[in-house]
Amino acid sequence: MDPLSTGRLLTEYWEAAQKAGITISYVEDLRELNGLALVDKKVSAMFDPSRSEIAPHDTFWLKGTDPAGDIVHVQAARCDDTGRGSLAELISRRLEVLYQSEPAVTHGELLDEVTGRCVYHGDGWIAPHYRDNGLGEMIYKLGTLAILLRFNPDYVYAFFEEPLMRSGFPVRCWYEKMERVGQHFHTWLLPTDYVACVSAEDLANAVALEADRNARPDRQR
Repeated sequence: MDPLSTGRLLTEYWEAAQKAGITISYVEDLRELNGLALVDKKVSAMFDPSRSEIAPHDTFWLKGTDPAGDIVHVQAARCDDTGRGSLAELISRRLEVLYQSEPAVTHGELLDEVTGRCVYHGDGWIAPHYRDNGLGEMIYKLGTLAILLRFNPDYVYAFFEEPLMRSGFPVRCWYEKMERVGQHFHTWLLPTDYVACVSAEDLANAVALEADRNARPDRQR
């Protein structure tokens, strides 16, 4: 990961969000996030320190505010180490505790192969009146860049509902591998949801390419 190109791209997207009327702030305290009342969005237990064991230095969230000071965007990230097991095993244990989920009926091949320092990128939300101007995708990528600089993880992963998956959003946001949740997990996730992940190497390459493309005077959006 090239911290210079990563930081340059993050700054570009932060400034673009600012010009569109959204100021993005970095926050480590999750208490405010869990106290928010958002339109059509409830913060998941994955980021609730009263329900999930989270070290302060292993998580952060981004708060987007409009000129009036109202919160119009959130997204969050938490870093975990799978130890000697896989990401599939870690998620299964966590969902069993948080949602009284039954053990997985089957194991997805994708997450069985993921190990090491893994960052969950979730709870993305943007206010309805900002959803049709392309800001959501750019700000989500800004969050991924912050993850790279903050944690330098082995993998980044996220869950997506089927309509968002079919829109191509995860691919445009640098995710390389996806699979349907199916019956791997229960209660919190639907069988029609997808899990997507990207390795540090693939993510660093994608970021470097995008930073280089955006830096060209004749770039095509």
